[in-house]
Amino acid sequence: MNRRAFDEHLPRVWQQALRDKRYVFIFMIDIDHFKTYNDRFGHQAGDLCLRSVAKIILEYAKRPLDFAARYGGEEFAMILYDLRRDQAVEIADEVRGRIRAASKDFDSQDTMHREVTVSIGIAGTVPSLGRSPLGLVQLADQGLYEAKDAGRDRTVCKGASDYSILETGAFEIVKTKTSRAL
Repeated sequence: MNRRAFDEHLPRVWQQALRDKRYVFIFMIDIDHFKTYNDRFGHQAGDLCLRSVAKIILEYAKRPLDFAARYGGEEFAMILYDLRRDQAVEIADEVRGRIRAASKDFDSQDTMHREVTVSIGIAGTVPSLGRSPLGLVQLADQGLYEAKDAGRDRTVCKGASDYSILETGAFEIVKTKTSRAL
């Protein structure tokens, strides 16, 4: 799936979670140093790498409301419905480990070192009126940047209380008259 399909699926999952009062988690997954990988091993190897990573990610989006897509370039996004925070982090760490292990298996077939790692930003919340699913994507993206800034090949999970870090305010789109007065 692609970004367009992701953008169409997210509001449906958001509405379902709003009705059910369930958590929605967004995972933003980026292949570390992919440009260097592509430059060193060639575009065919890069394409194979993207397909391998996508295949692993897709294995974690099997339930009816879960979803995985290529978000753009070497970035992937995943929506997982009705998890706890610890489960989301465990899944992210498992994805990272499987991708690293798969690249080592591939590496053993030739003499060139091709280890692939990913950084993952996660954001989760129980939707509420006044919050936007796009804000949750932005929060997951913020987690991804933090993971990359902290050295890559890691997971950073953001929760509903972290929405105040957003510069655009997309996560909180409706404010009460009381909060505007403050």
